[in-house]
Amino acid sequence: MVGGGVTKGERISSLQRSLHEKNLALDALYYVWCDGGCQTGILRWQEEHDAPPVTEEIVQEAERQVARLRKWFNSGQTRRRRDFPSAPGREKLAG
Repeated sequence: MVGGGVTKGERISSLQRSLHEKNLALDALYYVWCDGGCQTGILRWQEEHDAPPVTEEIVQEAERQVARLRKWFNSGQTRRRRDFPSAPGREKLAG
C-alpha cells in the first residue's frame, strides 16, 4: 500500500494514464502548431518522422483543446464588454 488504500501497482497505473493524457495533448497540439513547417525537430521528437501518426484519439484531443481555447476567448470577450463597454477598439474584438 502506498497511501490512502492504493497499491503501488494502482499508483503506477494512475501515473501512466496521466502521462498518456499529457503526451496525447502535446501530440495533438504539435499537429496544430506544426503543419509541415517544423522540420527542425521540436517538442518531443528529434525528427519530424519520429512523430506518431495522426489517430482519431489525437484528433479528438486537438478538437477538445481548440474548444477550450474558444471558450476561454469567448469568456474574455464577455468580461471585456462588461468591464469596458465603451473602450476604444471594442468593435474589433466582437466575434
